This record gives sequence, structure tokens and C-alpha cells, in this order.
Amino acid sequence: MSDNNENLSERKENTWADRNEKPVQWASRSNDSERMEARRRKVSPQVINVLGAHIIAAFLTFVGMNLLGLVMSEGAAMAIGYIAGAFAFVAVLYIEGWRAGEQDMNMMNYGHIKKDKLRGLKAACIAESVGALLAVLMIAHGFVVLGQRAAGVAPALQTGISSIIPVLYHAFYMPFMYVLQKLEDISPLFCLLPIVIAPAIYHVAYTLGMKGFSIGAKLVYKKQDTK
Repeated sequence: MSDNNENLSERKENTWADRNEKPVQWASRSNDSERMEARRRKVSPQVINVLGAHIIAAFLTFVGMNLLGLVMSEGAAMAIGYIAGAFAFVAVLYIEGWRAGEQDMNMMNYGHIKKDKLRGLKAACIAESVGALLAVLMIAHGFVVLGQRAAGVAPALQTGISSIIPVLYHAFYMPFMYVLQKLEDISPLFCLLPIVIAPAIYHVAYTLGMKGFSIGAKLVYKKQDTK
């Protein structure tokens, strides 16, 4: 009898231990899901995605122009590089914006975040504040250069505020650099134009994602129906 009682007590203890192990595992999983949910509530991932679109587009434009310049004329290499960079810029913004809009809409429907149709636009504007700062510096730099030009300073000596400002500004908006340089000669105020590109694209994609409207899916289904 004593042996049986001991076996029963050991089984109870083992069963109790097993029961205690599962909640710990469940807690770790719930903590991971809570972290993911908390991360989705923040706009910082969307801000990073918009900034990432600038970096990816600048990288593709720069690399594309330099690599293609080895096998074709400089003009053709620059044109293809700018087009590829602009396409990558729009594509990344659209994909990330659409995905964020779809996820945020689910969060809004379940009450995890407040309903806000401008949430994507706000995130894009926060990210684009970097470009806005560079644009303001570029405008000030441009007017200083115009003043030096009017004073008869030689073009090689027209340094403006700092020579690094145009480098940073054009690197941030690399795919549009060719057009921007033409517009800058007309007026430095045109440096403000590219600031609206990323927020506009991201907001449209975010809105479509909230509505669940996919342009790609519509095109595919349309082609299938036509066939």
C-alpha cells in the first residue's frame, strides 16, 4: 500500500509539473505576440520603411549608372539608372504602404489602435522630414550661390554654405537628381518639390491597403477573364 501511495504521489507531482510547464510556454508565445502587436501599433516601422525606400532607390541608381557605364554610353547608363531607381522607389513605397494599410485596418477593426485614415501619411511625413531639412538647407545654399554669382565670383569658387549640402540632398533624392539639377538652376525653391513624392505615394498605397484593393490582383483577374 505504501508503495502504491508513493507512486500515486509521484504521478501527481509529475502531472503537476507538466501542467506548470505548459503555461510557461504559452506565456512566452503570448509575450512574443504582444511584442509583435505592440510593434505594429507604432508608426516607427513605417517611418523606417519610407527611409529604406530612399536608400534602396539611391543605391540602385548609383550602382546601375556605374555598372552600365562600363558597357554603354554615359547618357544611356544615366537614363536607365534614373529610371530603375525611380521605379524601385515607387515600388517599395507602394508595397510597404499597402501592407501597412492592410495590417493597420485589421488592428483598427479589433480595437487595438484608433481608426485613423491618415496614419500612413503621418508616418511618411515624419520620414520625409529628413528630406525637408535637406531641402531647406539646399534652398539657403542655392540663394547664397546666386548671391555669389551676382557678385561676380567665379563658378569654381561658388561654394555657397557648404559643398556637402548638395551631395546629401542629391543622394537622398538620387533617382530625381537629373531633373532637380535642371530646376535648381531656375530657382532654389524647386528643391521643395520632391518632398511630396514619398508621402503621396505611400498615402495612396496605404489607403488602398486599408480598403483591400490590390491593383496587381485586379490586373491579373482582368487578364484571366479576357482569356
